[in-house]
Amino acid sequence: MFYSIFLLIFCIFEVSSVHATVLSPEVQATILSIGKKCVEETGVDVSKLIEIREGNFVEDPKVKEHLLCMSKTSGAQKENGDFDEGKIRKTLIDISKDPAKTDEVIKKCMIKKPLPEDSIFESCKCLYGEIPKEEILALKE
Repeated sequence: MFYSIFLLIFCIFEVSSVHATVLSPEVQATILSIGKKCVEETGVDVSKLIEIREGNFVEDPKVKEHLLCMSKTSGAQKENGDFDEGKIRKTLIDISKDPAKTDEVIKKCMIKKPLPEDSIFESCKCLYGEIPKEEILALKE
């Protein structure tokens, strides 16, 4: 469940029908609010976001812009585009209770690219590849 929660938080916030039981109603509401704001700001085609849930990461500037908006607004990325690893680590440890797994995921999937929107896009792709198949199926329910 750890990986799917991470993906929900950083990549596909408002497009998943799953409300993770480890997230409080307040956190869920915040995530949905940020998602709605970013959809409105970026004008992204929501169907392309839904494709992410299916593992289809469409090379679309609006998708990348949306992911960056979500990431910056949630505090996962700073204004300069760098990941805030301290904040990400704290958030994930609070959820997973597994510092070693958190560090492993951060080391592998917090991918730095020249453009911040490419960084979050590639990080989400990496994370998706780390999710066990049964957790992906749970996200689709």
